[in-house]
Amino acid sequence: MKGKKTGAKKVFWGRLILLMFAAVLFAGCGNRSTKTKDAEASKEKIDDVVQIPEDGVITREQFEAFEGTDRVITFEGQSGDISYKWEYPGRNIHNATDMDLSVDFTTDDGGLAQIKSLSGEAPFAVGMKLKGTGLITVPTLTVELPEAWDADTAVFCKEKDGKAVKLSDADLVTEGSGTDARTVLSVKVTEVGDTYYVVAGLSGEAMAARQET
Repeated sequence: MKGKKTGAKKVFWGRLILLMFAAVLFAGCGNRSTKTKDAEASKEKIDDVVQIPEDGVITREQFEAFEGTDRVITFEGQSGDISYKWEYPGRNIHNATDMDLSVDFTTDDGGLAQIKSLSGEAPFAVGMKLKGTGLITVPTLTVELPEAWDADTAVFCKEKDGKAVKLSDADLVTEGSGTDARTVLSVKVTEVGDTYYVVAGLSGEAMAARQET
């Protein structure tokens, strides 16, 4: 009888220990779940379209609000007659930080003569001063000009050591017609902290087609 009682006690204590372990385990999971929910709730909410403030700064908290998600947030700005927007894909954001998304544009002939000359006498150009020292992802910058360029090909570049250095091709479309026509430029921005340019003109094919007509 004594042996049976001892065995029963061992089973009892074994079950009690398992129950206590399970309680601690589930309590820990509950705490982690609560902490995760609290962290999500504490994140700043952000709309799909955000107006760039007067100082140009989008905060780290705003980027963190959609970092790692499938959302693409658009930040819209205006500089004189030029409107522009940045598109940031949340999935590719790393090490979010404050970013100055304001853009200073150069449109006068005097400020663009050099880059036009270095680009083979390109008939059209616009300068864009992009601020900051680094990127948290590769955003798309779209610029709507207040005029229509007679062009069908464009390049995103910068001036370095007296040369026009191509960074990438730029997308160029003209929307509207007549006096309402506007040229819209889009580029993938892979660096900031300098003045960059989009230069444009007619491709050889377009010029040949015009000569035929």
